[in-house]
Amino acid sequence: MLAERSCVYNILISLMESKEEELKGLGADFIFGFVQSVDGERDPRNLLLAFQVARNIIHRGYDLGKFVEELFEVMSCYFPIDFSPPPSDPHRITQEELVLSLRAVLTGTSQFAAFLLPLIIEKLDSDIQSAKVDSLQTLAACGLTYSHKELAEFLPGLWSSIRREVFQTASERVESAGLSALSALVSCLSRSVLSSDSEDVLQVFLSLVLKGTCKWWIQASKDVLYVVIWI
Repeated sequence: MLAERSCVYNILISLMESKEEELKGLGADFIFGFVQSVDGERDPRNLLLAFQVARNIIHRGYDLGKFVEELFEVMSCYFPIDFSPPPSDPHRITQEELVLSLRAVLTGTSQFAAFLLPLIIEKLDSDIQSAKVDSLQTLAACGLTYSHKELAEFLPGLWSSIRREVFQTASERVESAGLSALSALVSCLSRSVLSSDSEDVLQVFLSLVLKGTCKWWIQASKDVLYVVIWI
């Protein structure tokens, strides 16, 4: 089964190079067939190939049709990547390879925004540090693809999660990833202001950030004052 699936993915990659117009002519049927072929895939070698096919689909303008959510679901079930290669692995596949390859798929189109952003908020509740970092780095990557339209609905939830990770974490990696994600969101909203009538969205988000930051500083100051008085 492993070899058969590997063969299928490699054939698809080859056809996407040599017969792209014919594949695009199949429309959403091609997407549905690919989704079915990937479902249940577990081997990391095959996953890298499957992610490559998905990236090609997204970045080369294939018509996802009514299977946008199905393609997202079959890819996002691996997010965040949790992979530890065996010590004697001859293929030398790393977790970082899988993480970056999957991230390029999930953040490659704004059509995934309505599914990906709630998933990121959910995964930020994880107790696993690597999952938090991956989620925040994925959110930062979204800032390069999305506009204010995709972000607007989820900004309160995103800020609530980012604020918690920046102000309440003991991990420098998580804090740094949180600040990078925040910067990416602000940059995305700022670009949208220059190209469209979206100033209100930026102002609302900055107000959320300022209010949340002020509350944290006030509480932190009270805590410090309490400690000083107690001493």
